[in-house]
Amino acid sequence: MCDFKEVIQEYCGQFYPGSQVRFGEPATEEDLCELSSVWKLDLPDEFVRLYQIADGVMSDFNSKEWLILPIKRLAEFWYITKLWFPSEDQRIGDLYRPFMKVAAPDNMGYFLNDDHTVRPGLWYFATSDVTPWSPPVGGIPAYLKIDSESIVEYFSGMVESSRTGKPRRRPVFKKES
Repeated sequence: MCDFKEVIQEYCGQFYPGSQVRFGEPATEEDLCELSSVWKLDLPDEFVRLYQIADGVMSDFNSKEWLILPIKRLAEFWYITKLWFPSEDQRIGDLYRPFMKVAAPDNMGYFLNDDHTVRPGLWYFATSDVTPWSPPVGGIPAYLKIDSESIVEYFSGMVESSRTGKPRRRPVFKKES
């Protein structure tokens, strides 16, 4: 079993040197059930395990900047993130569930199928790539890309890439049939 705190602490130490990482208290079963209802999906096991350890992670305690948002902030974050999606892609915005801030306002989260099952991987929403000429790949706009296979793989891959200077291996999106 992975140690979320250890891998996130290592990531923050690498990318936020000198920061004081703060892990939230564990999420309650009630909070997780409420989020599952709001997001209209069965929460992925890895997500549940992370939030049972820490309901949110602040990457720098001094600036109060959230890296992984607490459950109570996710509905608002989802709403605000959907505002970045062009009107013709609102259906895609409705299927995206962000919970992690990366290079703000960019973020990461899960991307759902139309039946609200979670697609594999962790998806990156690059707001700077939102343009009218972003051609979709497999029906998905170019600004929404699969980034990592899991939460842990993202953090550990970023640390390894920073140490070695080699790019991270990223999953390849396969068209659905």
